[in-house]
Formats: sequence, C-alpha cells, structure tokens
Amino acid sequence: MDNGIEILYFSKIGDIPLSCLDKPYFLEPEDSKINRKLYSLFNGLFAVQNSVAVVKATIKGHEHFGILRHDKSGIILQFIEKSTNLSIDIEKTDYSDAEIKQLSEIAKDNLKDFTFDELKNTYADKVKKLIEAKSEGKVIEVITKETKQL
Repeated sequence: MDNGIEILYFSKIGDIPLSCLDKPYFLEPEDSKINRKLYSLFNGLFAVQNSVAVVKATIKGHEHFGILRHDKSGIILQFIEKSTNLSIDIEKTDYSDAEIKQLSEIAKDNLKDFTFDELKNTYADKVKKLIEAKSEGKVIEVITKETKQL
C-alpha cells in the first residue's frame, strides 16, 4: 500500500504520552457518502469515549505509527515519535478529600475554552524593542541574574 491508514487498536487518550506526539495533521474524508459517515462516526466515538485509534499510516511508501484523535474541527492524525524513557519517580503523597474537592472547584471555576489569544510570545517582542532601541542609538542596560546550579 502506497498511502493508507490501518487501525491497529484503540486506547484511552490519557494512556498516550504527549511528549511522543508530533505535530497534528487534520484529515478529511474522501468525497463519498460512506467515507463521510465513517469519518463522523469515528470522530464522535473518539469524543464520547475519550479514546484514540493507534494506527499505522503509510504515506508515500513510508510507514509511520500514530494516533487518530477527536478535535472540534474533525479527526487529527498525529505521528508517534519514539522518545527516551526518562522518568521521574514522584513520591506518593497523601491528601484529603477536602483538598481534592477544593482543587476541583478551583479548576472548575477557571475552566474555559482554549484560545491562543492569551498566549503571547513576550520574549520576541522584548528583543525587537531592544533591537529598535539599539538602532536608535539608545544605551542598553544589561541586567544579569544569578542562576542556581542543579
């Protein structure tokens, strides 16, 4: 097969390490009634079950492993990139039901739709301002901060 996607199995989205996922590619169904119906069925299934399809995708003769997952805009294919198995052992801590409830309420009260509007790259803006100031002949004051060794 030169191009195609084979579903290997289904998994919960939370079982897939986010660090292993490459950039997303939006898929759209081929123009036929059956393809649009299957596309819609799978997209709905992924959303309701909070699941993904683990797939083998063949593109231009090259095999890639990935996942198909739900998105508001449709089905997304994301390739799985193998990563190192670095992990941190996090000590289990005890917490009360009241602490869980409090954190749940904070998260619920602050839950909103994701948007890029609040994600501004201020570092790039600051560098541009420094470059403009330097080109205008202004003196740039360098402020150093102490760093801690790990």
